[in-house]
Amino acid sequence: MHQLLRGILYLLFLLGILLVLDTMESFMVDDEAKSDSEFLSELLLRYAKDLDAEKIRKVLRVSGVNPNVKSTKGGALFLVVHRDEESEAMLASLDELLKHPDTNPNGAGNHWPVLKVAIVKGHDRAVQRLLKHPRTKRVIHPSGLSCTVIERLPEEVSLAEDADAAQCVKDHPRYGSGAKLAAKAAAAAMEDQVNHVRLRDIDWSNPFQPIHKGQRPPLQQYVMNPEAMNPEAFDNIVDAARYYVFGRPWTGIELTVLLTLTAIQGTLGFIVLRRA
Repeated sequence: MHQLLRGILYLLFLLGILLVLDTMESFMVDDEAKSDSEFLSELLLRYAKDLDAEKIRKVLRVSGVNPNVKSTKGGALFLVVHRDEESEAMLASLDELLKHPDTNPNGAGNHWPVLKVAIVKGHDRAVQRLLKHPRTKRVIHPSGLSCTVIERLPEEVSLAEDADAAQCVKDHPRYGSGAKLAAKAAAAAMEDQVNHVRLRDIDWSNPFQPIHKGQRPPLQQYVMNPEAMNPEAFDNIVDAARYYVFGRPWTGIELTVLLTLTAIQGTLGFIVLRRA
């Protein structure tokens, strides 16, 4: 009986240690990471400049980080998109930023919105990613746009009125009053799409319900489908457990409580074993 009790206590202790280590790893955005929001904002801008999608993802997982933070050179989105080459690293970093629910893709540069930057740079895949974001404004100011850029303007994008605009801009079918109509239609279409996703009837009572991209089940609902642990939603099963238990990453207080309980558990276990 004592050996069984000893084995159970050792097992619980080891499981607690493993859980603590895994939880601490999720808070370690790098070797010098802190909970200070200003420091994390600096990290986010640095990783955006370096196009390090993995570290961007880890920083954004920390509660309270602002994905729209700006520096003198622009916001994180601007630093990612303002490149001469549309690389896979750039697209991966852009995807991580656009996944965050608080990301606002408008005005993330010092002067130009990120969509305009991507259009001028000719980053077609980045443009399509930005256009799929429900907050992206589809009307841009024509200042600084050459006639060559105007010719390849995406169909979803319109041009605002500008008295000083070049003639090629004023002749564009989606300029001025035409732009207002196009923007209104595009906004209505996007709102319909957003509402369609938001109001989609998903039978979460089925624990094996297929997971729809961008949709997570209610916190009180059990989901057994392995797709629920897909890389877009969770890094591993422990992250999934945190989501279902807390609905968010663990806070420092919760981590401290876990460490304390683990230490007490181990201490009481050794005391019981010694007295036995």
